[in-house]
Amino acid sequence: NVGMKKGRYMFEIKIIEFLNQIEASGNNRGPLPKSLLRIGVSTGGSFPLLGDTEESIAFDSEGYLVCNRKRDLVSQKFGPGCTI
Repeated sequence: NVGMKKGRYMFEIKIIEFLNQIEASGNNRGPLPKSLLRIGVSTGGSFPLLGDTEESIAFDSEGYLVCNRKRDLVSQKFGPGCTI
C-alpha cells in the first residue's frame, strides 16, 4: 500500500482465471457466493471493504461503480482475459 500525495496514478490488473463453484447435489447449504472482483481507491482510515462508505470508490466485475453502498451500472461485466 502506498499513500497518494498528488498527481495521477495508474495501475492495472489482469484476470487470469475464473472459478465456477459447483454445489454438490443434495447438500442443505444455501447457494455459494459468486466470485466478485472490486478494484478502487479509499482513504487511509476507511472501512476495509471498497465501496461500503463515502471514503472509498470501486468498480466491480459485474460492471457497477460502488460508493457508500450505492451501485450504479456503468459498464459491461469483465472476466477472464480482461485487463482492467
